[in-house]
Amino acid sequence: MINNETGWLVSDSRELIKLAVKLWISDYDESMRIKARDRAMVFSVTRIINEWLVIINGLIHDELEDKNNKEPTY
Repeated sequence: MINNETGWLVSDSRELIKLAVKLWISDYDESMRIKARDRAMVFSVTRIINEWLVIINGLIHDELEDKNNKEPTY
């Protein structure tokens, strides 16, 4: 989500209510809906899963490497 381009970010419930009232009274640019939908269409579950797998595999590899490089204790 891109603030003020594909939606709005708020810090707390008070800000949310103020923004909702403002939008109710003054409306917003209709192109925001199109931009939000276009951005959502770029989202790919497969891509996100693959990115997480790379991170997880890297962590596993680092952990195994650390274990293999430790000096034995007697």
